[in-house]
Amino acid sequence: MKTLNDFPDIAYLAFPLIPLTVERNDFSSMLGERDTRFISVVGNDELGGAIFQSLKGGGGTLERSSNVSTARCTVVVDAKGECRFVVGEMDAFRAIDTDLIRKYQRQLEEASIIVIDANLPADSMALTLEIASHAKIPG
Repeated sequence: MKTLNDFPDIAYLAFPLIPLTVERNDFSSMLGERDTRFISVVGNDELGGAIFQSLKGGGGTLERSSNVSTARCTVVVDAKGECRFVVGEMDAFRAIDTDLIRKYQRQLEEASIIVIDANLPADSMALTLEIASHAKIPG
């Protein structure tokens, strides 16, 4: 069975949320030495700026928008580490629409694997899966 380490380049289609346990400027180091592209939108706010700077623009496919706030989420866990509930502001996912997917279709087609966040609009996920199928991703 292949793991993410088996793929030289990855296209993430989602919001690059920063885990609370990771320094903002260290987020991109979690990805290793592979060619990773984030096809996403972050807000033109402080968190969006930190993400954009940390990811160096996500390979040229990370966009900033004044029309959305950067997605945020808080997970509350119990003493055993089990998730009890999640509170999130994820309205910005709607900005990852089919027009954005088509804009970066070439980058998707060139990836050896595509990771899709399930919070995306259904039509955006459907188009991405169609692109992946035609490009035979993963190979």
